Amino acid sequence: MTEDKYPIFTAILTELGYLPVREHLFWPGRRFRFDYAWPDAKLALDVQGGVYTRGHHTRGKGYEDDNIKSNEAVLRGWRVLRCTPGQIESGQALRWIQRALNAGFW
Repeated sequence: MTEDKYPIFTAILTELGYLPVREHLFWPGRRFRFDYAWPDAKLALDVQGGVYTRGHHTRGKGYEDDNIKSNEAVLRGWRVLRCTPGQIESGQALRWIQRALNAGFW
């Protein structure tokens, strides 16, 4: 598991009772992992870093890989929320997670 880039966010989730699984491997045999996941609810959050600096998620190969990952997750029954680091900092990502986990979709 890699270092948690958002330890305060992880702590807030945990304190609120939304204990995430970090770096969840959802597709055995592939390298695709979710940054945060709630496997029982089949809910995931992927953080799209580098969106303003032409990082991996905004370049051709990275964008294609993200599409494969997201589409395969949906086809396996996952709901995938995507956000930027700024949306974590603003609280928007937390609000999306709360809505999804409290909506009773599973």
